[in-house]
Amino acid sequence: MSHPAVLPLTDFGHAKPAVEVAAELVRRGHRVTQVVDERYAGLAAEAGARVVTYRSRRRRLGGHELSAADMGSMMQALAHRTPLVAVPQAPENRFNARRVTELGLGRTLPRGELMAHALRAVVDEVANDAGVRDNAVRMSGPVRAAGGADRAADVLEGWFGQRPN
Repeated sequence: MSHPAVLPLTDFGHAKPAVEVAAELVRRGHRVTQVVDERYAGLAAEAGARVVTYRSRRRRLGGHELSAADMGSMMQALAHRTPLVAVPQAPENRFNARRVTELGLGRTLPRGELMAHALRAVVDEVANDAGVRDNAVRMSGPVRAAGGADRAADVLEGWFGQRPN
């Protein structure tokens, strides 16, 4: 039997999809170890994975974290028909944020412009834009059709052999 380890990054947008994949692998009979930020230990334990925790060094703003335009957060939002406000943190996130704006799925607020009044203005702009809402609803179909955790588990099983007996 295989024993995959699932190693997500610290953001909820990374941890949540990884936990869903771990849960699917456990459901299929695999023994899974999941390494997660201590904030998500309960989520990983509910998935049936052996949990190994670490303490994140990420800064929080008033107890909340801002989405960094990472792929996991964006796919979760779009799967649930939610328009996006992207505040990219890393180079690949800037590309994602640019595509969000180009595709009319939301707006981008550059990190250097992140101030309370600017964030409020962008959120209000997105909330009041019917076109953005419609685009997010349209995009939810293809995102959901991609297969999510079930499809990811299929791919992983293909990489490490087959399902356990």
